[in-house]
Amino acid sequence: MKLDEQLKIINWVWTDFFRAAIGALLYIITSLISVTGGSGDGARIAGGVFGLIAGIVFGYDAYLGFLDIRNPSGHSAAATDDV
Repeated sequence: MKLDEQLKIINWVWTDFFRAAIGALLYIITSLISVTGGSGDGARIAGGVFGLIAGIVFGYDAYLGFLDIRNPSGHSAAATDDV
């Protein structure tokens, strides 16, 4: 369908960044609540730990999106150290 070409009004890079950032924030908050309040319930603590891992992965995705926003060409400057 190529929606990215049909809907030019939406900035897809920013949309992806906000999706990942909000996902990371929500996963980390709910996982911390689950881990801290789950004393004695092993399944709740395990779910909280897996949620924290998912939150970290979402955070990494948001970081990569942030780098893409800062440098839209996709290339970073090469080091020019002459040693």
